[in-house]
Amino acid sequence: MQVAGPSLGRITLIYLGFYLGMAVLMNVIIWAAESFFDYVIEANAVGFLPLILGAMMAGQHYGTKTGAKPPAAYAWKAGLLFTLVSFAVSVLVLYAIAVALGYDVGALVAGALAEMGGDGALVAGLIGGVVALIWVLQRFIFSMGAGQGAKQAAMRAK
Repeated sequence: MQVAGPSLGRITLIYLGFYLGMAVLMNVIIWAAESFFDYVIEANAVGFLPLILGAMMAGQHYGTKTGAKPPAAYAWKAGLLFTLVSFAVSVLVLYAIAVALGYDVGALVAGALAEMGGDGALVAGLIGGVVALIWVLQRFIFSMGAGQGAKQAAMRAK
């Protein structure tokens, strides 16, 4: 039985909550490992965990509420919103850190663009490719989480 699912705005807020919670938790774990155990965790390896776990938990919420996987169009839209929200949060955090440390953000951006020279389009293409990859990844993880949530809802209904 499928009922009307949560709106894209609501499911994106659920994603954002899990994303931010996991990002904070991962940073606390990394800090504790370095401070207390002298163990350095490479940030590259764990950087995708908040993205993946946020999409999966939002998908599980969707599947639990509706009892089914989302339609393909809904999953693609949700994946795109998750990607845009996480990208915007990352840019805002970087901006806030730069301002808090007293950097002139405009000068930093101008310097980076000057160093790229004629390679700006290449860098933009690479960033676009990574964003597209994250979009596809989040779409499928969201759908997979919804399938798990639907199975759990069916088992509870028995």
